[in-house]
Amino acid sequence: MKKGANIVFLVVLGMLLAFQSKSQQKRPHIVTWSQFQQDSLKLLWMPVRASDWLQWSEMGYWVERADVIRGKQMPFKKLLPRPLLPMSNSAWIPKSAEEKTAKELVFSKTAQARFSGESSFKDVANEQELRYLLVTMSAFKSSVVAQNLGLSLVDTSAKKGQQYVYRISPNWPEERKRIEGSVQVRVSTQKATPVIYPPQLETESGERLVKLSWRAKKFVSAFAMYHIERTDDGKTFKRLSKTPILYNALGERGEFVDSVKTNYRRYGYRLVGLTHFGQWIASPFVRVGMGKDRTPPREVEILSALNTEGKKVVLKWKHQDSDGDIAGFYVSRSNSVSQGYKRLNLVLQSKKSSEFVDFQVDVNGTNYYIVTAVDTAGNERSSIPAYAVMKDTIPPAFPRGLIAKVDTLKKMAVVTLRWQQNTEKDLKGYRVYSSNHPSGKLLEITRTLLLKDTVYRDTIPLRILTKKVEYRVAAVDYHYNHSRFSEKLEVKRPDIIRPIAPLITSLTTDAKSITVKWQPSVSNDIKAYNLYRREENKEWVRVKSFQGNELSVLTYKDPALKEGQTYEYAIEVMDEEGLVSERSPGVAQTVVGSVYLEEAPELKAVFDNEKKKVILTWRLVKYTNYQLVVFRSFEKRPLQPIATIASTQKEFADLLLTKGEYSYVVKAVLPSGKQSLFSAKTTVKSY
Repeated sequence: MKKGANIVFLVVLGMLLAFQSKSQQKRPHIVTWSQFQQDSLKLLWMPVRASDWLQWSEMGYWVERADVIRGKQMPFKKLLPRPLLPMSNSAWIPKSAEEKTAKELVFSKTAQARFSGESSFKDVANEQELRYLLVTMSAFKSSVVAQNLGLSLVDTSAKKGQQYVYRISPNWPEERKRIEGSVQVRVSTQKATPVIYPPQLETESGERLVKLSWRAKKFVSAFAMYHIERTDDGKTFKRLSKTPILYNALGERGEFVDSVKTNYRRYGYRLVGLTHFGQWIASPFVRVGMGKDRTPPREVEILSALNTEGKKVVLKWKHQDSDGDIAGFYVSRSNSVSQGYKRLNLVLQSKKSSEFVDFQVDVNGTNYYIVTAVDTAGNERSSIPAYAVMKDTIPPAFPRGLIAKVDTLKKMAVVTLRWQQNTEKDLKGYRVYSSNHPSGKLLEITRTLLLKDTVYRDTIPLRILTKKVEYRVAAVDYHYNHSRFSEKLEVKRPDIIRPIAPLITSLTTDAKSITVKWQPSVSNDIKAYNLYRREENKEWVRVKSFQGNELSVLTYKDPALKEGQTYEYAIEVMDEEGLVSERSPGVAQTVVGSVYLEEAPELKAVFDNEKKKVILTWRLVKYTNYQLVVFRSFEKRPLQPIATIASTQKEFADLLLTKGEYSYVVKAVLPSGKQSLFSAKTTVKSY
């Protein structure tokens, strides 16, 4: 079923079920109404669903009554010898248009709405629901239709002053099902059912229209449909609604709009309600309504808003009074273009006026003006806001207290800038500038947006050569005067790139040390050089870390090494962020040692005149296994080896054949081939 069919069906039955269910916990299959007048009692019932109506119309209904005597309910008795069925097609001879419509709806195969102007029914897709909807409306309009449909019964045997319980149930084949599908209604005949009148209308005036409304939800159990009637002279009422008005069940009130030709002409309105037993009851309450002028005047055009001096602004405008009903003008001012306007004149400016002088302008803020035209009916229309430019050439103070916090996010960094709030009342906002180089040009990073806050977040890349970012902030007032820049704030860019390793260029060795030389790293934020050494098949050991003033040292002599041992050296650097480079390739060197012994022999020479020979003695403490080579020169001639002596000998005798001056030196030679240095020269003379 389409949405329109659901809404229309709820209009008629939904609200009636809401009333019926107040006294029953479960939703009934049948809704009932009762009315007692004089000596007869009328019953009316409606199945809730269209499918039930179609099925039960073929089965018929049992109507039973139970007397209530002294509060005790007696057994039910059938009022009719057989189930109540709709009148047959041949027997039903319509005597009114309503009966004719209802008969066609019941016995025709296709339902067609006969209500002119019922546009809400045009798109109803479900034929069964539509048929039942129209049948229900016909039953409410005509008690004859209700009886012919087998949905109503007049109990003429009911006596006045009694209590009855009626049970209405479809004619199910099984008694149990019949009892379960039934509905009961309690009726008192102590007095006639009171007449309920439709409520008083509420009126609302519009431009050549009157909007009428009433409390339809509250009266849903009393009335099925309504008509609106109007009187022009207070005596004769004319029906305005061409078709009955249905309450839509979506709100609290029913509504109707009456179009009138002339504003301010008074009309009387009343509501007429249709009971579920086909009685139209007019409300005794008549409400007066009229159309009113709701068309606002033409818009005012502000020509100028000039700050002539100090706190004085002269406002000029023009307005075309095409309708001739202008009462005057209001002038309003605000610091915001869209809200907060306050009227400057409590009394309307003359309708002939076109100028207003404001002597209390906010010199430190923004000043927007609107001029509102008011007609004799109180309708208003405001102009487009006009901005008064103040004569201000004094810039705000420069922002102070600029600080930054840096957070690293993978390949980017977020810089959060904060500064102190300016105190100027006419401050509009801030602009933030940055530069990637100390001598570079400052660029605005807030673009065209003026910051209202004193916090700004900037995103900077990390894989870039420049190590610092410079920030400055400027304040801007509402007249777009810019302050000078704040103090410069340099923010160090977080370093995520490892420095470049240096290279060892040479290794030189002496007897017990190796001298290491290296080429410096090309990175410019080096904090330390770390030199490492390792022996064969052993782990690296840091020899020394060069920091501070030592960064310019590019050589190191590694002492106290073992002779004949091979050593490998490597070097790395660490930058200011603690990032460490890769270690340079290792370079190896073996400690060869010196070919000379550390100790030289101590030599003594003594001339024995009797035997004409020179006795040589020596002293060599550190070594025991060696050979001693003796060198001699005569009369200052070159030294010549004359003998090789084992270390076991304690002295050496040199027989002299010729008189003169003799000089002696010795040196020790170890089995490994190492030699000592020459001893000190010793000289003797023979006679």
